[in-house]
Amino acid sequence: MAVNPLWKRLREEGGVSAEDLIEAFNLTKPPIPVAGIAKGLGVEVYYRENAGWDGALSIDQDEVVARIFVEKLHSKTRQRFTIAHELGHLMLHPDTFIHRDTKKVMLSNSFKEKEANSFAASLLMPQWMVEFAFERLTQRPDALASLFEVSPEAMRYRMHNLNLVRLY
Repeated sequence: MAVNPLWKRLREEGGVSAEDLIEAFNLTKPPIPVAGIAKGLGVEVYYRENAGWDGALSIDQDEVVARIFVEKLHSKTRQRFTIAHELGHLMLHPDTFIHRDTKKVMLSNSFKEKEANSFAASLLMPQWMVEFAFERLTQRPDALASLFEVSPEAMRYRMHNLNLVRLY
């Protein structure tokens, strides 16, 4: 019998949202174990130095193996965002079999890149978790960023997009 990894089944069904993954993996508190989610989906994650891109997604010809490649020299928070971003491409863009996030691609501001960024933010910083932490723990972006293991900049944008704070 052929292998049919979870990521492929979900992709064939039309993909899933970041919120669906949070629920499927029964995650209830930060930080979200994004590399663990990838593994649970059957996606292999590799770390490479000086590859010339921030991250990449590759799916083999038989659509059995999906691989995410992450720049090893980036900070842990950047690596986590990259994994979540590439999972976004995997779940949301079924026509994608090879994708590299080069500086040019990242600056292109394309719909697919915006969508993958939004997926990553929702996966790493689920709305209900951020709102709960904001209301009950702290309203400081740097403290929330530390709790969720994301960059302070990513947390500020997420808080802004959730209408918790204004960006100046």
